[in-house]
Amino acid sequence: MHSLYDKLYALDNFPDFFVEPLEKFREKMEIFEGIEYPPVDWSNTMSVLTDMVKIDTTGAQRTFIEGEAYSNNVLSDALTGKRSLSDQLEELSEVNEGFRRFMPRFKDNTRNIKVEQMEKLVGIHDGTSGLRSNGISIPDNTITRSIYLSGIFSALMGIFTQGNPYTIAMGPVFGSVAELTHETFLDDNPIRVPNKNLPWRRAEYLDQKISEFF
Repeated sequence: MHSLYDKLYALDNFPDFFVEPLEKFREKMEIFEGIEYPPVDWSNTMSVLTDMVKIDTTGAQRTFIEGEAYSNNVLSDALTGKRSLSDQLEELSEVNEGFRRFMPRFKDNTRNIKVEQMEKLVGIHDGTSGLRSNGISIPDNTITRSIYLSGIFSALMGIFTQGNPYTIAMGPVFGSVAELTHETFLDDNPIRVPNKNLPWRRAEYLDQKISEFF
């Protein structure tokens, strides 16, 4: 899925995406000059292809924004001046402030819809999925995963030590240590990233486009 940001940014750099590769392609194909079959007029071909990519990028960007706004309340609020996309992203990120980033959350469908709509604008990356509230039983946070791992360790230690209550009691300790070790040293793509890693620049870019066109 290409986000609104991807589309607008590509249009800002539209000639570079097409004309430059065509120029390089023409240079490589110059070795075939003089061959009677197939006859190729590269200069004319380049002229035609270059003309094909001369589009109204500003008009296209505005059309993409207006089209997305019909089904996206987050973008609609930004267009009407209620709240910028940067402000809405900041509001969504409040659940990740401080220790709350590591805590389970009750399911909130309204919030999850807003996060999904924001992802359609800035893209699915940089921890936007970690802004969702999926439910306290979903292992998308440190506490819930630690509890599940603690249960697994307690069960395994109970089996191997024939139900020794002292070793079973160590299950939560091993579970917590395992989760913290994984999140600190082994997890290259954590679900919930610090707020500073959210796509703020993409939201600001879209806000600038909205201010420019509307």
